Formats: sequence, structure tokens, C-alpha cells
Amino acid sequence: MMAPTRALQSLAAAALLALLASCAAPPAEQAAGPEQTRMRAEQARASGDYTQAGELYDAAAAAFEEDAPRSRASLAAARSWLQAGEAEAAAAALARVVPAALDEAGRARLTLARAELLLERDEPGSAAALLEGLSDPPAGVRADYLRLRAEAARAQGQPLAAATYRVELTEHLDTPGERAANRERIWAILGQAPAAQLQRAETGDGVLGGWIRLAQIARSHRLDPQRLETALAAWESTYPQHPALERQVPELLTRFQEHARRPEDLALLLPLSGDFRDAGRAVRDGILVGHFNQAGQRPSIAVYDTGGNAEGAREALAQAREDGCDAIIGPLTRDAVAAVATAQGDGPAPTTLALNRLRGDSEPGDALYQFALSPEAEARQAARYAYRRGWREVAVLAPRTDWGDRVEQAFQEALDKAGGIVLESEGYDPEDTDFSGPIREVLNLRIAEQRYQELARTLGQPLEYRPRRRQDVDAVFLIAYPENARLLKPQLAYYYAQDVPVLATSHAYSGAERTEAIQDLNGLHLLAGPWLLGRSLGVPDGLARERLDEQLGGVVARHARLVALGIDAYRVLPYLSILADYPEERLDGLTGTLHMEAQRILKRELAVAQFVDGRPVFKTHATEGEQHERAATADD
Repeated sequence: MMAPTRALQSLAAAALLALLASCAAPPAEQAAGPEQTRMRAEQARASGDYTQAGELYDAAAAAFEEDAPRSRASLAAARSWLQAGEAEAAAAALARVVPAALDEAGRARLTLARAELLLERDEPGSAAALLEGLSDPPAGVRADYLRLRAEAARAQGQPLAAATYRVELTEHLDTPGERAANRERIWAILGQAPAAQLQRAETGDGVLGGWIRLAQIARSHRLDPQRLETALAAWESTYPQHPALERQVPELLTRFQEHARRPEDLALLLPLSGDFRDAGRAVRDGILVGHFNQAGQRPSIAVYDTGGNAEGAREALAQAREDGCDAIIGPLTRDAVAAVATAQGDGPAPTTLALNRLRGDSEPGDALYQFALSPEAEARQAARYAYRRGWREVAVLAPRTDWGDRVEQAFQEALDKAGGIVLESEGYDPEDTDFSGPIREVLNLRIAEQRYQELARTLGQPLEYRPRRRQDVDAVFLIAYPENARLLKPQLAYYYAQDVPVLATSHAYSGAERTEAIQDLNGLHLLAGPWLLGRSLGVPDGLARERLDEQLGGVVARHARLVALGIDAYRVLPYLSILADYPEERLDGLTGTLHMEAQRILKRELAVAQFVDGRPVFKTHATEGEQHERAATADD
């Protein structure tokens, strides 16, 4: 009986071995070598799965025994991780590369990967410096080199240099689709260029010169169809074979003309009585100035008094809709805007450009756009500008008012978010003329004096003493209206802060001060709309500040910002849906360079000037160097 049992056991063992053998992977797959893993990584990368490619390249690198193939695989892993948006994984892969084990092309690719990592980490200056060392890259990496040079230049606020690199990049692109996409990027870069940079740029007869000249024409004439067509005809005769003729020129002719929604019956919902009547009348005057300076057919205008309150706004809206308006500018106050945003009416809602912002996360209706002279938004731009200038540790002087508190909070939050810090904040009474107390507090002079007095008492004799302010302040952010600003700026200098940059928003300057009064502002960095500073590309001569001073007299002197708001609101109204559909588009306005962000909020990009010899001298744009592609926030 033992033999059959052993036979059955043998058969069972053989069956089990056969079963196990049938489940095993083929030998080649079971022990895939690093070269096979690398090939699988290539396939994953070709299919667009950059995360899997990075993982497989890392596995291959770990399996290679020699420096050369290990370094090549690690470099490929880093490039895949960068494409996947995984900067830290890319950095780890780059750390494993041995440069000496790479050939010339490999070392060039290593430099490019390191530069791309720096760009991912928002260090465009370091990336640009690294790329400078790669002055003559091999042909195989020339396209990536030019692309990264363009991205670094754009991130540093050098749009003309970025466009130059992009134009050269065109010659190294293989497919029509790649070249078309590159042309779109060139046009977008120049479209976002600060007006002053674009205006100063020289044009030549080459491709780059054609792009620059076309951008200048677009910024100056796109809202004037007759002048635009004349200028484009002249441009085409100069650049008859230019690549922009394929798409950008036809779009320029159609986007802002054929797609514009010009109203026929325009209603103005403004406070002409009550506490806000002066502001409402200034905005109204600006709108009417824009209206009478418009070429071609103009809409009829009816003005409705909101009284500056919610109930008045609802009544004005109902009357305007009953009268058949197809577009609205206003209301002006925040409560009135909220009332209009929630009001119900028969039929489709008219396009409405509200001149204030909804509170919090309130959702605007489909036809409601928001355009405000928000002091908080100006403060946030000031904070980001200060940070980019290297002013990371800032002291703040603010009036002890609700307005001052709101502006200070907005500045501090934006500076904190950027990576800076408010070292000290001190309030002042705006009714005072002597601000020595808050200035000495914010500069720590009072503490220094107390230490001197304690030391003198301890030694029992007077000491030679020169007050010394705190040395860790990079800049002072001054929140003030003109009367206070003209007193605070020289008093800061008196208390040993003459070498500390002082930054303020547009509220510190009305534009109507006498030259001798403005001397007190010398050195001040001011963020404001270009019209207040005497610069505004693309604005008709009839809207020049000097012309309006003559026409409106004291209204401009007292309410320049509100007059400019009215003019911009009227001029931008037909193009709101275009700006919403194409957020990369910019319109040069009197209050700033305008573009649309989330929740149909029209954002102003301010200019920066510094006072010299009693007048503001344009320096740059407050957003120059910012990443315009960053996610929009309701705060901006």
C-alpha cells in the first residue's frame, strides 16, 4: 500500500510544480535590467505620464552600476519630474548626477534642468545667471535654452527680452503647431508689457521689430477703429511677410470691434445727493467727458440719483430698467452695489459695471462686473512691489481711522504672504501736524533715548549722545492723504530716516498740489494710476490731464481719481465681455492698466513714480516682474 501512496505524492508534487511554473513571469520580465527599465521610462514619458517616467528613471538610475548611465538616467528623471510639476523629486534626482560623467550635451541639459528648477522655485534671477554661463548651447538643446531664457526674462519683468528669445526660438521649433503656439506667447508677452517699456522700445525692419510695432499700435489704437485700420495698413506695408499676419492682425481687427457690445441707452446710477454727492458728481463728470470725446456713434445717457444708499439704488435700477436701458454704470457705494446685485427684474439684466466691490464671497450675477478704486488693492500691490524691491522688513505709519486700519491690514497680509514682515506699526492722529511721537516710536528712537538716560544716571554725568534709529527697517509704508503725507515725509527725514525708502499709495497725492508744496514729497515712492502721474498710453489727447483741468477746473483738482474712474468706466464698458473671455488682454486706462480676473473683477495695475524736484517721475509698473499667470484672487 506504500507504493501507491508515494506515487500519488509524486504526482501531486509534479502538478504543483507545473502550476507554479505556469504562473511565473518570463525570465526577461522577472529580472528586468536597468536598461529595460529605462526603455519603459522612455515609453511612459512619450505617452505623457511624467510621474511614472520619473519613477522608472529613478529605478533605472539606482540599478546602474557605472556613473555615466546612472547620471544620464538621473538627469532624465529630473526632467520628467519637472514636467510632472514635482520640484522636490527633481531636485533629489539632480543631486545624484555626476557632471563629469556626462558628455557636453549632457552637461548642457544638466544646466537647463537646474535653471528650470530655479524657475519652479520662483528664483528667475538665479536661473538667468545660470543660463548666462551656457552662452553657446549645443544644437540639440538650443530650443530648451531659448525657452528658459524667455521664461526667466518674463519672470524678471523684462518682456522685451522675453519676446526677443521667443522670436529666436521660432527657428528651432519643428512643427507648425509649436510655431503657432510660440507666436501666441510672443503676442501675450508684449500685450502684458508695461506701457512705458513698450512705448520706449525701438522697432526695426525685422520680425522682432514688427512684433513690437504691432503691439504699440494695438495698445494705442485698438479702441479707435479708424486709426487702428490706418495704422495696420501702414504696418503691413512695412512688414509684408510677418508671421503675425496669419492670426494676430486679423484678431486685432475683429476682437475689439466686431465683438464689442456698444450700448444704445446707458444709465448712470450715481449718488448725486446725500453724503457721497461730491464723489458721485465727479464720477459723472468723468463719464460725460469720456462720452463727448468718443469718436463715432455715442449712446444716449440718463442719470439716476441713488442717494448713496441701498434703497435708492434699487429704486434707480427699477426706473432705469423700466426706461429701457441696455447698460448701466454704477452704483458707487458698496451697499448700493450689493442691493443692485441681488435685485430681481423682468427680462435679461443689462450689462452693469459696478464702481465698487461686493463684500466677501458674494457671487455677482452674470451681467455684473466690478471695478473699484480699492485702497486695499493698492496696498496689496504696494506690499508685493516692496518685496520685489528687496524691502522685506517694513515699518508702517497709519492714521488711527477705520480706513487706515483696513489699508494697513491689507498691506501686512500681502507682505506676510510674499515672505516679508511688518516690523512695527504705529498709528497717528490725522488732525495733528506734529508727528514726532509716532515716528519716534516706529523707529525705536524713544527706546534709544531711554537707554541713554538710564546710562547717564548710572554714571552720574552727561554723555555725548546722537540718537540712532533702528537699523533693520528696509522701508516705511506711509498710509496718508496729501495733507498728512506732506508733513510726515520730511519729519521722517528729520528723525534720521532720510536714507529709508518711503512708499505710499495714490491717496498721498492729488495731482493738484503746487510745486513748492510737492517738494516735501521728494524721494517718496508713489503707486498710482498713470493719469495722475502724467502717463497713459492709448488715451486720446482730449482726455489729457491738462485739457480736463481747463474744462472741469476744481473738480479734477479735488477728485482726480474719481474723474479718471468715470472716464475708464465709460471707455471699457463695451469691452467687458472680451476682457472676461480673454484674461490675458490688457487695456491701458487712466486709473491703471486694466484686465479681468475672477468673479468679473476689473483689476488695475498701477504705475510707480518717485518724486524728484517737486514732481513725480515715472519709474516702473507696480506689477512689473509679477507672474501674471498666477491664480486670481478675489482680494486683488
